[in-house]
Amino acid sequence: MGEIQLPPINVAQFFNNFNNYCLPTFTSLTNYLTAFDFLLELNLTLPILLFMVNQTSPPPAQSIIPLLFKHLPHQNIGVCIHQYIFGLTIHLKDLRYILFLWGTAFEDLPTSHKFLIVAIPPNQFRDFSSLMHTSVFDVSLKIFLIQESTAEGENLNVCEIHYFCMRCPRDHHLVWKTPLSQNQHDLLTQLVKMEQIVTLNCAYSYELDLFFRDPYDLNTIHVNSMEASGPKMVSYLKETEGLNRFDYSYFAKVTIALKTFTFPQLLDFLLLENAMQPKLNSSPSRVSFSISLPPLNSITLFMSKRNQFVILTSDNQYNFLTCDSVHSSVNYNIYLSPADRYCWILTVVALLVITTILTFPLRGRYLAYFEMLIQMAGALLETPMTVDQRLSRGKLLLLSLWIGSSMILTTGWEATFTMEIITPIPNTSPFTSFLDLVNFTFFSPVAEDQYEFYDDSMRASPISELIMVFMNLKNSNRKGMSELARVALTFNPSDGYSHIQPLAYHHPDDFSGNLTLPSCKGKAYVDTKERIDAILPYANQVGSMSGIRFVKGKQVLQTNPNGFMWTVSGDSRLAGRLVQRLQNLIGSGIYKYWEELYSRFRPIKLFEYYDERVNRDGFMNNGMKQLDLNSKLVSILVMFGILCGSCCVVLVVEVCSCFIVLHKEKGNRIFRYYII
Repeated sequence: MGEIQLPPINVAQFFNNFNNYCLPTFTSLTNYLTAFDFLLELNLTLPILLFMVNQTSPPPAQSIIPLLFKHLPHQNIGVCIHQYIFGLTIHLKDLRYILFLWGTAFEDLPTSHKFLIVAIPPNQFRDFSSLMHTSVFDVSLKIFLIQESTAEGENLNVCEIHYFCMRCPRDHHLVWKTPLSQNQHDLLTQLVKMEQIVTLNCAYSYELDLFFRDPYDLNTIHVNSMEASGPKMVSYLKETEGLNRFDYSYFAKVTIALKTFTFPQLLDFLLLENAMQPKLNSSPSRVSFSISLPPLNSITLFMSKRNQFVILTSDNQYNFLTCDSVHSSVNYNIYLSPADRYCWILTVVALLVITTILTFPLRGRYLAYFEMLIQMAGALLETPMTVDQRLSRGKLLLLSLWIGSSMILTTGWEATFTMEIITPIPNTSPFTSFLDLVNFTFFSPVAEDQYEFYDDSMRASPISELIMVFMNLKNSNRKGMSELARVALTFNPSDGYSHIQPLAYHHPDDFSGNLTLPSCKGKAYVDTKERIDAILPYANQVGSMSGIRFVKGKQVLQTNPNGFMWTVSGDSRLAGRLVQRLQNLIGSGIYKYWEELYSRFRPIKLFEYYDERVNRDGFMNNGMKQLDLNSKLVSILVMFGILCGSCCVVLVVEVCSCFIVLHKEKGNRIFRYYII
């Protein structure tokens, strides 16, 4: 015997079992009041809203939205909507269009508990269900198909519930049999969770999609052609690695991951772990509907009309290099102040206190106190000490501690002095911050995916990220910053941005050529703080060939933070599982771990990497630099010369004094001789 076919649930049954916490809205696409005869069978505990329209459009949103936010009795659900539709069977020719209109109306409603309940006459239910099974409708719609009334003789205790959604696993038509009982809202909650899980599994990654398309071919980038990245990556990685079975843990190994993915791609790969499990069987009818993973970018734009998740990862700091007005001078601070003032104060206090203890009681012997004070101070200069008086064991221990501390202080100062002396003479410039660079021409790198546009500007003009940075600074409250941004963004149709020029790392000659020719006047190279620190040694090595020196700014420019920004229309909780997974990656240290690995083993290729002179001439070797007169060693020679000159002056004074004394003594002897 075949399986007994149960009757579909009707309007009254559905309402009485699912609507005890949500404000329902009833819409009839006919002008007949008889469409609402079922109202007598409803257990009404909350107000309801009735619409009678003679067009296929949904009711105006301004009539529905206020009700959603006025009554929130169920705290676990929050905002919800149950929209009942009657008379849809008379508009079968326009079914796809009607569902499109309702999907558009539902899209921006800020909840996932939004269901469209379509009531069909009993004699047309099976045919309409077959039609819905083959239809593709808006992804925002979750549709329950119910009967307007129960046919005579049908079982009223057990029934079928027909559910259609584009974010259902395996198939977008679900049918389950259930006994009728009160408080069925748990079923709706489970359907919402299922939608969130499927949304995660069907997410689209722009970074992972680069495995399948040319990033320079704009024709391959089309929103409607987006497919879920998880299943595509499984097939691609199995084929490229020659694996019979996809093993997620295999690609999570450090050596394999560094070889296979870039850092943004690996991050999306980690986020989509569940989407790459073999148990996922994606339905072709909904594989193109997905949520997009946001890239790691500088967060510069916030929209107020849509829900957003913002996860910050780091500060976005910029610095600059310039060779304009660079000069060098020897600094003698290390001779004048080998320690900070607090160290000096503590040393002097300790010296006085310990000397007082060692000479106590004084009994008027102030000369002995000063002699001991001089010897204690001499210990800082590693001079021998002679103590004539007998000291107790406690005083000897205190004296030993002072001698040991003096050795530590002296050794530390000598090490600091040596390290300071062997460093190169610092280059300085009057331009220390971005506020000093008004009217400068800024050169800034373009992203790697714009290299082809940089090489062939006829295809498109490369856009520097610095343009967006200054655009966000135009309304800055910091004094002078808005003026700097306004001047930097000077634009004319023929030349574009005259004060912002693009550079590309794979053309190192453009770096030195643009910044130094015909002169360094009014030019600066701008990049992130970390890259400026990495490029500065290379810039000075290249500039040394023509006697040019570069310096970096002393004050960095801190702008918008780096992070991820999820912008979701409608219910932001659809992205909640992805956001939570990303937060876990960052909070657990996994994100930082991989970031450090990539920065060490797969760093961004800067100018040095593409410069042939680096490997050919070896001028960028990492060995110890030969100590020469371009280091602070010259300060020792200067100090030695000053001291030698002082000694010579003292010698001349001493010699002259001796001659004067001898001359006076000789004169006195002659004078006494004549008197006698």
